[in-house]
Order: sequence, then structure tokens, then C-alpha cells
Amino acid sequence: MSKKRASAVSVIGGADGPTSVFILGKKEKNLFRRMQHAVYNRKYRRKRKIAERSVVPGTHTMQETIRYARERYGITEADASYRYYAERKRNMKGALISRKKPELLREEKQILPPQDCSDKAAWQAWEKQLREWTEMRDKEVDAISPEAFPMDYHLFVADMEGQGRLEMEVELLHGVLAISAVGVELKKMNVIAKDIYRYYGVSKEDIEQRTERYQELLMMLSM
Repeated sequence: MSKKRASAVSVIGGADGPTSVFILGKKEKNLFRRMQHAVYNRKYRRKRKIAERSVVPGTHTMQETIRYARERYGITEADASYRYYAERKRNMKGALISRKKPELLREEKQILPPQDCSDKAAWQAWEKQLREWTEMRDKEVDAISPEAFPMDYHLFVADMEGQGRLEMEVELLHGVLAISAVGVELKKMNVIAKDIYRYYGVSKEDIEQRTERYQELLMMLSM
């Protein structure tokens, strides 16, 4: 199968989930879904333009941001006994290594999905390949020593009184802030996440140079 025709699937570790799976190059055949995607993309671009106009220079350090989230939203630091701690830390580690030191990991594998959507056995085999790749990558990430890739990782959690749970991941050596939420009131949780990101803020140089910190803020505000 040629690269032009192939629908490539990359499986990578992500700070916001066990794995991030990207399906590339396959055009959606369902007209209704294509219309849905087009509407979503237009809404996202509109929100992003609004977000760009709303961003003003002003930053706080990571420690100041942690203190702000503690005082305003009652987050507390989780330790290794927290159910998702090991998984979150591994995902953050894998994502950072992929970005900062990709030579420590083997090349990401492309796994092609079945062309026939009705072939149940083929899809089960594909899912098995994804699962095996994820398990292999997790072991590979775990095997990388702190000396080879040092981290200063912290996970903070807040239970929002029946509305959901907020998780704030912080990596101090590489300056990474990642916030995720689960629960029944996701809109309210997203408002909190956006507030924390705004407090963390961006500098004038971030805006002018459109740095990663600036792009992450825009992405969060556009949700």
C-alpha cells in the first residue's frame, strides 16, 4: 500500500491519556460526519480567534500557579498511592521523552487499520496490535532511568463536590502544566482549567514568538 493511500496510525504516549492515537490520511466517507467535522472546525477556529484577542501579557511561576490552585480550588498533591498516579507519570514521561530526547525510544510504529470496516476479525487484530504496542512502549518508558531522563513530576487532584475531579500535572524541570477533568459538569471544570492556565499566563515574548506555552494556552481557551 502506498503512503498516499495508507491511513497511518501513530500511537504515542500523551500527558492527557494512556495513549494518543492519531488516524491520518483517511477521508471520511459519511457526508453527515464530514459536515459535522466541518462545523466543529469552524467553531474551533472562531473560538481560537476570540482567544487570541483576549490574551494579554502576564505570567506567574509554576510555584505561584500551584499556590493559586490550592487556595482557590483546594487542590492537594497526590502521591504514589493515588489510583492513577503511576499511569499519569508514565504518560508525562513518555510524552516529554518523545519531544525532548526521542533517541531514547525506538521509532514510533505505524499501524494501519483495516480497509474493510465490516471485517470484525481484522479490527480485533488491529486493536490487539495497538494494545501490544502500547504495552511495549510503556515498558520501554519505564526502563529509562532518572539519570538518562530526569524529571520533577507532581500530580495535584481536586474533587469538586460531585461535579467531577480535576487533575493538574506539573513537571518542574521542563516547565510543563497539564490539566484534565472528568465528571458530570465538564463545562464548569473546563472553566476552572482555563482560569488556572490564564493565571499561569504568557509573556509578551511568548505572544510575539508564538511559543509552545502560548500555543497551549490558546488551545485550552479554544475548548
